[in-house]
Amino acid sequence: HVPLVAITGTNGKSTTTVLVGEILRAAGHRAFVGGNLGTPLIEAVDDPNWTIAVAEVSSFQLEWVEMFRPRVGVFLNLTPDHLDRYADLDAYGEAKMRLFARQDERDVAVLNRDDPWIWSHRREIRAVVRWFSLSSSAADAFADGTVVTVRGGPGSPWRMDLAPTALQGVHNRENAMAALLVARELGVSMDAASAALASVRPLPHRLEFVREWHGVRFYDDSKGTNVGAVEKSLLSFPGKIVLLAGGYDKQGDFRSLVPLLRERVRYAVFFGAAGPKWAQQVGANVPHTVVSGLKEAVREAARVANPGDVVLLSPGCASFDEFTDYADRGRAFRTWVEEL
Repeated sequence: HVPLVAITGTNGKSTTTVLVGEILRAAGHRAFVGGNLGTPLIEAVDDPNWTIAVAEVSSFQLEWVEMFRPRVGVFLNLTPDHLDRYADLDAYGEAKMRLFARQDERDVAVLNRDDPWIWSHRREIRAVVRWFSLSSSAADAFADGTVVTVRGGPGSPWRMDLAPTALQGVHNRENAMAALLVARELGVSMDAASAALASVRPLPHRLEFVREWHGVRFYDDSKGTNVGAVEKSLLSFPGKIVLLAGGYDKQGDFRSLVPLLRERVRYAVFFGAAGPKWAQQVGANVPHTVVSGLKEAVREAARVANPGDVVLLSPGCASFDEFTDYADRGRAFRTWVEEL
């Protein structure tokens, strides 16, 4: 048996899982990294090669667990998603809370203080709670701009600047804080954690820079398949955004994005099966066009974008109306952008 770190949340699971794995490897561990991310966790069972396991865990998987007990459990965030499967946000969140069901006071739970649903359910957890926040300096890990401070465990607080790293965007500050709290709980040195942060690269299709064309920068956030992910992506740019949103609707409610759309989006192109719903729910708040598919959306974005703009594919929907999955959609987006 080896210690297990298990990571769940609506968004950021894969990035945080990879980041924790890289930090542990930099510290000398033979770390298994997998779960919902790729290699099934069961392949790490009884394998003497590993000294620790790091697993991404989805709500679907957690519905079936009974004896699952991570040494460290991480719950990154909860926003409406998979409402074609769950009756409401509470049902979705309760599935994810099963991550902590078998933990006790010897274990650790890493939670997002800024997520109201997660924080309101923290007292259901028997493990020691460590928390991170973008808004409260009282947290075990908090951010001041791009500089994150991490407390807990032996030694003085860690302070690290994410600006020189590839971990850009508001969402990646949260992912990094969660990963660093895990590292401190497992006794990793700041030097090992810093080395991992400096070398890690974003996963594909997660706010990934594609190309600059005539002064316009194109970003692929095809993995942004729900409203919460779109929100974090919009917060990662100060404005002048041409947003590409649409695809296969998972019963999302896009109206919560209206303030950000008004503040930061100059123009929107809604595409695919959910394009008309996007236009119906938020179209009165942002200049927009509705087109049939993503290829047409790329062409329309190129037509309306000005030098200095950001064209952001952050669909807020699944991809199954046009593509096999989000990665297929992201690859197609890159191809069509490179053909401009």
